[in-house]
Amino acid sequence: MESDWDKELREANEALLKWDRPALTPDTLICECYCVSVLDIQQAFAKTRTVNLEKLQQDFKLGTGCGQCLKDKSNWMNLIFCD
Repeated sequence: MESDWDKELREANEALLKWDRPALTPDTLICECYCVSVLDIQQAFAKTRTVNLEKLQQDFKLGTGCGQCLKDKSNWMNLIFCD
């Protein structure tokens, strides 16, 4: 028999498995220091659809301010070209 605690844990686990990260909108800022948005990155890499951090740093100075956008790259990198 399942205890109340086990039931709550199971339900929480099921909810987490169904949870999706929120989609990034084109105006979402990835680098707040230099106002680099999702749209800027999408336009810069429209042909390859692969984000190149070195090019972003050269062209947009992304990550050269406070650096938080680079620390958070695992949260946005694979969501830039989600269709």
